[in-house]
Amino acid sequence: MWHRTLAANTSFGGLPLLASLLARDNLMPHFFQLRNERMVLARGIVVLAVLSGLLLAGVNGNTDALIPMFAIGVFTGFTLAQAGMVVHWRRRRPPRWRRRTRLNGLGALLSGLATVIFVLTKFTQGAWLVVVVVPLLILLFARIERYYDRVARTIGLGSASRMPSHLTMSVVVPVTAVSRLSDHAIAVARELALRTLAVRVLLPQERELGPRLEAAWSTRYPDVELHLLQTEYQ
Repeated sequence: MWHRTLAANTSFGGLPLLASLLARDNLMPHFFQLRNERMVLARGIVVLAVLSGLLLAGVNGNTDALIPMFAIGVFTGFTLAQAGMVVHWRRRRPPRWRRRTRLNGLGALLSGLATVIFVLTKFTQGAWLVVVVVPLLILLFARIERYYDRVARTIGLGSASRMPSHLTMSVVVPVTAVSRLSDHAIAVARELALRTLAVRVLLPQERELGPRLEAAWSTRYPDVELHLLQTEYQ
């Protein structure tokens, strides 16, 4: 019981952080980086809880059926960690790096062999799920990364493009009548853009208000266009 509790605690403590790191590298949606008001990665915790519940429901609550998947996941993590350290030592080459490389290489070899043995011997007992899910996750990460790369190219993220010398912008101001509110709205619109358009939507029962509004508008704001839109729908 205690080892299962500790294993669950490890997952809930580590996977949300891992998801945030993957999100930082554009391999998962960026909302996994967001923390709530208690500075907790709540989205990763919620997603993990939902997936864990579905997994438990899939095995009818029999956690013994999850042991092969758990073992393969653990040994796969060990293999990747040891292999990563081999790459680290070969790149940095600190003192005694060859000894450290051999030690981590041996660890990667042994844990890799254990992973292969688990997959072959426990394939029909649930190990097949890991074999299927892991490549699908890698494909998902690649597609998410391509999406963020495409967005970055579209918005010119990190590019040193020239600043636009002039921007032409129009502001549309919805109005109902000439009043102090329209005065403030038109004043703000004039500060924001060179062209200001005022729009009034007229329902069938308000058709007679159009000529009166146009007359008052031309007197109050002669330089602002007023468009009256006739509609039959509320």
